[in-house]
Amino acid sequence: MNKSRLQYAVLNMGVSGMTTVLKMVLSFVSRTIFIYILGSKFLGLNGLLTSILTTLSLAEF
Repeated sequence: MNKSRLQYAVLNMGVSGMTTVLKMVLSFVSRTIFIYILGSKFLGLNGLLTSILTTLSLAEF
């Protein structure tokens, strides 16, 4: 009952693809809720701060 490396690779690709799709859907839903509750100005500010933190993180890396 051992799986081959190919089967594990295919399983890994499937799980990775599903995770990526789920992450995209949840991101869309959370941004939509954020816009309705706080408005687009705060969403823009959140995006700006996220970009700054990502840049600083990459610079530190």
